[in-house]
Amino acid sequence: MSEDPRVDRLLRRIEGPVDRASTHAAEERVWRRLREGYPVRGRNWMPAVLVVALALALLVGGAYLQSYRLEVASGGGLVLYQERIANAQIAQRSGVTQVVTGTLEIRQGHYNATRPDLLRVVAIDDVRVSSGALPATIEIRYREQGSAVSGTLARTAGLDEVRRATGDARHNVIAPLPPVERGEVRRFEVWVHVDTAVGPVESGHLLVEVRGAAEGERARAIDSR
Repeated sequence: MSEDPRVDRLLRRIEGPVDRASTHAAEERVWRRLREGYPVRGRNWMPAVLVVALALALLVGGAYLQSYRLEVASGGGLVLYQERIANAQIAQRSGVTQVVTGTLEIRQGHYNATRPDLLRVVAIDDVRVSSGALPATIEIRYREQGSAVSGTLARTAGLDEVRRATGDARHNVIAPLPPVERGEVRRFEVWVHVDTAVGPVESGHLLVEVRGAAEGERARAIDSR
């Protein structure tokens, strides 16, 4: 026997016979609450779940803005990789109407068709021209630092096909920069030039440094204007 009468009562209830009717009634109450949607007392995991979801969203969103990797094979297969190095905008108005809008990006990644395991540095444009400014000629141009001569990485002349859904023409091209051999370092100025029916326009100019490495080409942004 215990000196505390409350402990004695508890021990007698534990040691006594089980009341099956009371036990069954308690089970029914629990199941009824679950079926009717009443909350069951216990730890609320919702705040922790929300924190984890928010962290994943920030992680995925940041990765998408800066770079992304795509696994295309399992068991040690090739992993495709791209990373944005620099970007510039292009825009042109005719009066109050926006007739040209778009972007130019410099990316490094697995763009080499003959050697997909090696990295290449490329320029990617995404330009939209309104129907009133067509036809248009779009070029991705470059100039090596220290040179007065510019070259063309990609050129599309006579662009005049209007997309029915948007009412404008779109130009989206991936153009590799001149190759850089292992051990070399070259600097390129890259921009988009557009000739439209209402006049020419250019994007901002991007200056990037490209190094040849064992894994291919590696780039970094130097300047933009």
